[in-house]
Amino acid sequence: MYALYILCVMLVAGGQPGTAAWYQKKAEEAVAKAQGANRAEALRLIEEMRKTAEGQGSQDWKLWVEWKKGLCEYSLGDLSQAIATWEKLEAVKNFPLRHEVIRDLGDAHLESGNPAKAEGYLRDA
Repeated sequence: MYALYILCVMLVAGGQPGTAAWYQKKAEEAVAKAQGANRAEALRLIEEMRKTAEGQGSQDWKLWVEWKKGLCEYSLGDLSQAIATWEKLEAVKNFPLRHEVIRDLGDAHLESGNPAKAEGYLRDA
């Protein structure tokens, strides 16, 4: 019975906007929509997360949402936009997931046919 209670609490908490579980769930949905070429829905989910992060006044979540926006752009095949999104984040030295952004920049440059630029990022990742 106790395990069921814990499970219910976790499910409810994951559905609350602004929680880590909520952001993770929305990001997974957004990336899945992007991978399925549903640009409008992917970007709608990103915008929903962005507005929530802004409402919370959380710089870390704002940056995290931008990283996920870049992942959606990458999945949609918009490599130049993904690179532009991630280059803005790469400049934020105190972003905790900056190493992930640098790796993603390397992958995007490689995919876009710029191996020299990719090498620099991938070396630093």
